[in-house]
Amino acid sequence: MSVDRGRLEGAGLMVKVTRLTPCGLICPLWITTPPSTNLSLVEEGQVKLDRSDILHGYPAKKIRDFLGHGRDGAFSYRDYCEVEIFFGVADDYFGYDAKAVTAELLKRGWIVKGKGRDLKECTEDQNTAIMILTQIGKQSRIVSLNKRFSKADGEAVVAELVERAKAINARDDLLCGISELRLYGSMLDPKAETVGDVDVAYELFYKQPPPGKRRSEWHIERAKQSGRNFQFREMLSYGTTEVERLLKARKSRLSLLEMFHFEHLQPMPKFHVILKADRESERQNKGTIREG
Repeated sequence: MSVDRGRLEGAGLMVKVTRLTPCGLICPLWITTPPSTNLSLVEEGQVKLDRSDILHGYPAKKIRDFLGHGRDGAFSYRDYCEVEIFFGVADDYFGYDAKAVTAELLKRGWIVKGKGRDLKECTEDQNTAIMILTQIGKQSRIVSLNKRFSKADGEAVVAELVERAKAINARDDLLCGISELRLYGSMLDPKAETVGDVDVAYELFYKQPPPGKRRSEWHIERAKQSGRNFQFREMLSYGTTEVERLLKARKSRLSLLEMFHFEHLQPMPKFHVILKADRESERQNKGTIREG
């Protein structure tokens, strides 16, 4: 599958996606997006993804993964994506339904079209056509699809999380520790009797590698010790991934968000700090802190 750079047709953006059919034929598919949307537009009544949503036959989980909850989603690592890359990912997820699903995402206000100059954090050329994840889209990317549960059960999830974080920080073999945990979302609503998930933002700190060893070498060594097979780029961040996995502990009711992304949510949600490590102690004994 290959994607040609888009061209303008009318008010919409036309992108050519080349597919290889099962018969071995190269089949060009032109996808035209709706007219560009004002980046500041947030229409009243827009809602995030719901577990009961079905978009053109695709369940909510598929849509959430495409928005970036999955590691191969369009917005897995950034809140924007070049248009041609976006449609390449959409084609992988939805095939010939990519156009219809994209139109629905635009209609719901979860994504908008723009140019590189529209985002300060965009590293692409100013005139590069990009798709941008809106605030509602960001919420849809991390939304829980679990059945609602009692707030008391949520408090138990929080208590267990804090204990796991303390246990992680007490381990000398791990390459990272937990610097801070912030509870936010429906768990802080005094009127809520049930919640959909437990929302927590987390920040990690990196420990200092042994003398004479680079941090990247330390991560690779730790990855090899696990006995699992990884791609090279996965090995470079294994120490971080390992701690994040231990913190999550496969708890489906727990939704974790990196502190960098949390602090860029607009508006900033109210939060309550449920764990904060002694940063001075970390600097002296465990290494530097990752800021943002």
